[in-house]
Amino acid sequence: MTVIPDLIFLSIILYFMMHVSDSAAITSVVAGKLTDNLSQGVSIHNSSVVAARLSLPFILIISAFLIENRIMTLKEYLLYAILHLIPVIFMLIYVLRNTNIFQKFFQRVIFFRTTKSLPMAILSSTFSKKNNAKLIDFQERFTFERIVFIKSFVSSLAYIFIALGFFISFSLSYHFEDYRMTISQITTVFHGVGSLLLAFFIDPMLTKSIDLKNNKGIWISNIYSIMFGRLLSYIAAVLILFIYYLNVVN
Repeated sequence: MTVIPDLIFLSIILYFMMHVSDSAAITSVVAGKLTDNLSQGVSIHNSSVVAARLSLPFILIISAFLIENRIMTLKEYLLYAILHLIPVIFMLIYVLRNTNIFQKFFQRVIFFRTTKSLPMAILSSTFSKKNNAKLIDFQERFTFERIVFIKSFVSSLAYIFIALGFFISFSLSYHFEDYRMTISQITTVFHGVGSLLLAFFIDPMLTKSIDLKNNKGIWISNIYSIMFGRLLSYIAAVLILFIYYLNVVN
């Protein structure tokens, strides 16, 4: 396979880092709830999601370069896309099963946030040996009984648009070479649909439930339903790309 290994490896690393920040960010809401700092938790979640997107332009540039210079065939590009998604699936499983570890990190961020800016609070939480924060355990582990199917379905629907967005739009440029610039803009459509579902259904559902003081089960169920839905979306994305790959091969 004719490739530029360093660029491909860089793209996979950037994609993985983007999703670590984005996926773990939801546990900041848990940290905010446990420490009675709801606004801080939601604010850190929103900031982390936005910051995670900083890697995306570099990933798009690398993908565009590989395609426009005919460094990859369509079959190779689909394998390249699948290689981006598989590590994310394992990372999402880890976050789902170890929510307490990540939310404790964000508890430290909230602790340092009282005296520092958010970027400095994150750095201090990562590197500082100071441990005056009283960290609260999140005892509620993930179980399938906590999952609400319709909430996970909407979550997976939103995230599958985001997961597949630029991979599918860039792959279509192989079929319409004279319209590559136009086709590449479909990425915005995919991400736009996913973002709308998150903004109008997922995020309001979550923030409303964490404001409820007398019903602990709802917000925990929402957290895990969203996270599980996201995991399903990336598994589905790999299956879709693999079926696409098999059709190209045949």
